[in-house]
Amino acid sequence: MAEIVNESDLFHNAKHLMNVEPYRTEFLEKFSAWLQKNGYPDNAKDADPADPENIPLVLFSMELQEQYYRTMKDCMRECGVKIPICGTNWASSYPANMKTQLIMDFFDDHKYYNLGRWEEFEKQCEDYLNDKFGHYADFTLQGGADSTVP
Repeated sequence: MAEIVNESDLFHNAKHLMNVEPYRTEFLEKFSAWLQKNGYPDNAKDADPADPENIPLVLFSMELQEQYYRTMKDCMRECGVKIPICGTNWASSYPANMKTQLIMDFFDDHKYYNLGRWEEFEKQCEDYLNDKFGHYADFTLQGGADSTVP
């Protein structure tokens, strides 16, 4: 099993990633073109790339991230990779990020050990996943490390 990006995505790290040039300018130029193509007012130059309340920005980021994952997955397949591939191990953090993972072979959402409270933490993870993403899949605690699975 492989993941394309470890502990990163356009939703968690936008505040840091999108304040670095030339990435910020390129991202906002692509966002501007996307806004125009999709009938939204072009306010990209004023957009905060890390604003989770900006619905057009979230939709654009989802589309861009899906496109990146699809391109990387296709490239890996063309190179002969046959193992399951996921986009990132932060699949369950934001609904928008979770949606971008649906084109991949699996979700990876491994947890770190929680200072001796693993079983309690694992149950909290199961509850969180079912609460936030239960309409996509039913997550069930299977027991053992990293065991909440769809």
